[in-house]
Amino acid sequence: MKTKTKLILATAVLFTDCALLAACDRNLSAYSTFSHFGSESVWAFPQGEESGEIWNAINTAAEKIEKSVSSESGGSLSRFNAAAAGERVELDETAYEIFALAKQLYAETDKFYNPAVGNLVDLWGFSPRCVAVGYTPSTPYDREFLSELPAEEYIRAFRSLCDFSKVGLESADGKFYAVKPDCKKEACGVEYAMKLDFGGLGKGFCADEAKKLIGENAKGYLSFGGSTLVLFENPASGDGLFDLGILDPRGGGMLAEVKTKNVCVSTSGDYMNYYEIDGERYCHIIDSVSGYPIGAANSQGGEKMVSVTLFCDSAAVGDALSTALMVMGKDRAVSYIAERRLDVLFVCSDGVKETAYTNLPAEKFSLQREIGIVRI
Repeated sequence: MKTKTKLILATAVLFTDCALLAACDRNLSAYSTFSHFGSESVWAFPQGEESGEIWNAINTAAEKIEKSVSSESGGSLSRFNAAAAGERVELDETAYEIFALAKQLYAETDKFYNPAVGNLVDLWGFSPRCVAVGYTPSTPYDREFLSELPAEEYIRAFRSLCDFSKVGLESADGKFYAVKPDCKKEACGVEYAMKLDFGGLGKGFCADEAKKLIGENAKGYLSFGGSTLVLFENPASGDGLFDLGILDPRGGGMLAEVKTKNVCVSTSGDYMNYYEIDGERYCHIIDSVSGYPIGAANSQGGEKMVSVTLFCDSAAVGDALSTALMVMGKDRAVSYIAERRLDVLFVCSDGVKETAYTNLPAEKFSLQREIGIVRI
C-alpha cells in the first residue's frame, strides 16, 4: 500500500509581544543555545545584570543531566537500556534522582506517566536515532522511515514490557543502582527487554536546576525547547505579569493568552512531533496500554486530547503531568485536575471542532479565536 508521510515539529508557547529569541523587550537580554536535548534553550534576564557565570553554570548542569538520561549518550540511562533483563546497573546520582522522581510520578498518575515506553517510542520512530539526520534502519523492526506502520507482533510484545513498577532502585555506600526487570518478550524471533525514555522529564529537570542557579526574586524567564518554561517576573510590566501566548494546536497562530508570573509552564501536544500516514496522525506521545500513539486507531475514543498546558511549581513535575494528562484522555484528565487542584488549559477535538477546557481565572485568561470553552 502506498502511503503519504508528513513530519511536523512545532513550538508550544510564545510571548505575545515578542519573538522568544530576542527576549521580550529592551528591558531584557538573552543567552541561547541549541546544545541541549535537540532544542533551543533560552535564558532572558534584565539588561545590565552580569549573568555570564550563571549561564555557564546552567549549561554545565544541562550537559550533565542530558548525558545522564539521554538514551544515546553512553550515560546511566543508555547503560540501563542496553543491559540484559534482570541486570543491576550503576547510576550516577542525577540519574538516580530522576529515576526516583519518575517512579513517584508513575504511581501518582496511576501509570499514565510511564517512561517504560522506550521500546514503543523507538518502534514508532520517535527516538533520537530515528529522527537523526542520516537515519538508516538498524533493528529488525525498522522500516522505510515513517512510511509504514509497525507490525502488530512488536506492538504486543513491547507494551507487555511497560511495567515501570518492576524497576528496582537501590543505594549503598554512596553508590546508586537500578535493577532491570527480569522479563523478556520475543517478537519475530528476537528477544527484547524493557527500555526507558524520560522524554520531557529531562528538560523539566534541567529547568528546575537552572531555576535554583538563578535564585530567588529573579526577573525574566527560562525556556527549554519552548514546551518547558520557567517564568519569573516581567520587568517591563508594573504588575510583573507576562503575556503568554498558547499556540493553537490545530489552527496555527495563537489560541489563548494567559497573564502569569513566577510559575513553571509545561505543554504537551500531538502537534509538536508527529507524522501522518494515509491521513492518520501518529504523534510522539505513546499510550503504554494500547501500544499506540495517543489519538491514533486503537487508542482513545470520543473527544481526543490534542494539547495540554499546565502551570505548576516544578518544571519536571509539570512536564510529566502534562504528558500523563494527554494519555489519560478528557474524562480522566478532568477528574485528576480536580483532585490535584492543577491550573491547566487543554484542548480536545472530536475530529470536526475543538473545545478548550480550563480552570484558569477569567481575569487572567482570554481566547484569541472562536472556540468552544468549558470551565472545569
